[in-house]
Amino acid sequence: MDNRKTHYEDRILELEKNFFQCKYLQDKEYLADIFDDDYFEMGKSRKRYNKQDAIAALSSIDEDRSIEIFDFECNQIDSNVYLVHYTTRESGIDAYRTSIWRNTNGKLRIIFHQATAFSQ
Repeated sequence: MDNRKTHYEDRILELEKNFFQCKYLQDKEYLADIFDDDYFEMGKSRKRYNKQDAIAALSSIDEDRSIEIFDFECNQIDSNVYLVHYTTRESGIDAYRTSIWRNTNGKLRIIFHQATAFSQ
């Protein structure tokens, strides 16, 4: 595919930002719906998470996370699959982040995420 802005780029950015907001993190139904059943994550903590692990970890957060997003890119890599790359900064710690989203019957669900901390 090409690097032009995808139809879903703005929506996926919005969904990524939702992972930083307590009102979404405290809603286990929302989280269960947004994570694909095959979801897995390689966290910046170097731990591997599945869907249930991610929901448990995120739903334990009780305040908004102050995270800035830089250099957001979204590329369509298949007819219904989107690869997202961006950088975040939280409390002075930068991380490269990559997510894969799949559109199934008009519903975007995250199937993979990886965060890798780095120092400048």
